Amino acid sequence: MLLSLTLLTAGCKNEAEPTPEPDMSLEGSWRYIESEFTEYSPTGSVVSQSGRHSVLFAEFYTFSGSTLETKYSGHFTYIRSGKTLFFTPLDKNNGSPFGSTITELTATKLTLQKRV
Repeated sequence: MLLSLTLLTAGCKNEAEPTPEPDMSLEGSWRYIESEFTEYSPTGSVVSQSGRHSVLFAEFYTFSGSTLETKYSGHFTYIRSGKTLFFTPLDKNNGSPFGSTITELTATKLTLQKRV
């Protein structure tokens, strides 16, 4: 009797645990419409903020598989780990690898934060 109660409890416990939500996909084209710059001190305090600025030339970021294509910024491969993206330029003359953090991702909005 005790053995069957233990198995029943264990079985119920596993079913009651919430399953993690899958990360939303980045696949598709995203229009780059504004930017904002924040300067931080070495201790992490905000020194200055630019406020949001509209981008003069519309640029689309197109994520497909493990690549990001842009008209003005170049083409990149990327790896996603949760909310962190690691970008590597396909053209080695187009900068160094860098990371960004997804701060918001919905069906209609993607916000990335990049610390430099």
